[in-house]
Amino acid sequence: DSRWCNIDVEDGSVYVTYNKQTGDEYDHLDIFFTKSDDGGDNWTSAANITNNQDYNARFSTKVMDDMVYVASSSNIDGIQSDIRLYRSDDLGETWLEPLQITDNAGNNARPDLWLGQNAENDHRIYIIYGDGSFTGYENAYLKYSLDHGENWSDKLQISQDTEDGNWPQIGGTASSSADELYFVWNRAFEGSFDYEVWGRSGLNEFTALAEITGNVTNQSDEPVEGALVSVGTYTANTNATGDFALDVPGGTYSMSVEAEGYDTYYEEITVEGGENYNYDIQLSPFEPVMFPPLNLDFTFYGSDVELDWDAPATEGAEMRYDDGANSDEVGGEPEHFEAAIRFTTADLQAYEGQYLTELNFFNTDKNCQVFARVWTGGNQNYAGELVFEQEVTDLNENAWNRVELDQPLLIDASEELWIGYKVLNPEGIYPAGTDNGPAIPYKGDMILYYSDWVSMSDYFGWDINWNIYGLAVSTESPVRNELSKVSPRAVNVDGYNIYKNEEYIDNVPSLQTSYTYEGIGMGTHTFHVTSTYEEWESNPSNTVEMVVTANNNEELLKDIEVGPIPASDKLTISFKDADVEIVRLLDISGKTILKKNVDSGDKSLELNLPKALNGVYLLSFEGENISLTRKLVVR
Repeated sequence: DSRWCNIDVEDGSVYVTYNKQTGDEYDHLDIFFTKSDDGGDNWTSAANITNNQDYNARFSTKVMDDMVYVASSSNIDGIQSDIRLYRSDDLGETWLEPLQITDNAGNNARPDLWLGQNAENDHRIYIIYGDGSFTGYENAYLKYSLDHGENWSDKLQISQDTEDGNWPQIGGTASSSADELYFVWNRAFEGSFDYEVWGRSGLNEFTALAEITGNVTNQSDEPVEGALVSVGTYTANTNATGDFALDVPGGTYSMSVEAEGYDTYYEEITVEGGENYNYDIQLSPFEPVMFPPLNLDFTFYGSDVELDWDAPATEGAEMRYDDGANSDEVGGEPEHFEAAIRFTTADLQAYEGQYLTELNFFNTDKNCQVFARVWTGGNQNYAGELVFEQEVTDLNENAWNRVELDQPLLIDASEELWIGYKVLNPEGIYPAGTDNGPAIPYKGDMILYYSDWVSMSDYFGWDINWNIYGLAVSTESPVRNELSKVSPRAVNVDGYNIYKNEEYIDNVPSLQTSYTYEGIGMGTHTFHVTSTYEEWESNPSNTVEMVVTANNNEELLKDIEVGPIPASDKLTISFKDADVEIVRLLDISGKTILKKNVDSGDKSLELNLPKALNGVYLLSFEGENISLTRKLVVR
């Protein structure tokens, strides 16, 4: 039950793919792969590279460098076949998820492959196949990718308009700027079974590759080994001396450099095919923005002091121009566009000193590539310097997508801030969500249309804003919002450091937001708390100060008599030698239930207790040099 075999040879190794029936039906076919590195004497165990019984048949296999490609006709939905491309990047040891090359109404069958080389392990891929979707005949069509399968051309009809064009085959020769291609297929005379072989040639001219080299160092000019250098979808890693090299087609790209322990480097570059470019890049050490604890306060319990505080800011103010509801979508042509909302220096005054921690956008179709982006320092016609870019790999469809910045961005109100995304849209879909207006021109509706940033309202007359917003977090006081509640470093806090009189005294875990200092002693004391994350530490919280006198201790509490204990509806308090000015009744969380001012010279007072009280409460006594608390039981 093995059939439809293929063979290819590369660097002395032999590669074979074949069909094997893996189910009860004749059409339950999977593709198996095996190879021999010794001229056919020994073969690897056959690997099932499809493993779906989708009638994977009539396929074509090619090997180049470390890559094995298999283009297959696969009966995906049980109705008609489409073309899938299977790929291994390690000569068949492992296989990637297949790419679906066609998605047409008719049968797509009998693919053939040809490869051209951009650089080592970076190829141009051509697939010719038969398709009966568009005419009364099955014709030969071609699709190709010049960037190793990242983007694909529209289908091109290769065979004639009349009669079938069956069993197409492709061959070619390559140069640095063009692929010369040759196609053949069989064609029956109309109304007969008499066949002839027809063919044609084609020339696919493309920009020669640009060579990009460089060196990556740290701030001590030491090489950084293993840094990931990305130029668009092309990547390379630095070697032991920090050097890297890439070959890419001419164009405009976002270049980034990532290495553990360093902030990510971003730069927008434009290169021309056939030219050489060198970039020497210095990385800055990674230092997270640490948000401090909030609202530090204290309470006396006899001679002990309990500190309590709120966790660092994890909520923020939404920076947006839309109304939050998706109403329409933008897309189609061109295949590449960028959407952004723009904040001028005047708009940013309210956010000065806060941190942009995330951006959010509404996406309506996931059949595209989206890259979240942030720019600073632009103007009405220019987005400014690209300071953040991240591909959104798991797009939510017809929903909001949240992207967290790898490093919170300090908002500088002296320069503009743009928030948005780039779309690669070869399918011509409409993925970019908008509201229903009214538009806020040159702020809520900026689009990079081909090469120019324009306002959709001004340029097209569209009364809409992008469904895009950022989150600005203050390190001082969080602002409640409902859609986003997490900032990067706040959730990564792993503890808190406690300081007394500017000296470190202890550390508590991140889930603990209180600390008891036992035996405070006489004198003036200050406390503050910081957030910690690994070896880093935030700025301090607010500082609390307390004055402890000789009487401000348990002995003074003995001079304050409270009765009856337990209390019921009324409480009598006498102070003797304690100069108490305010008495508070608090619940166990510290919330004030009753407050009573003590007239100067009075040594006693009565409190009428609410009838609903039952349980354990706190009595707080305050004066010029007094801050005492004791427990009270109410029945």
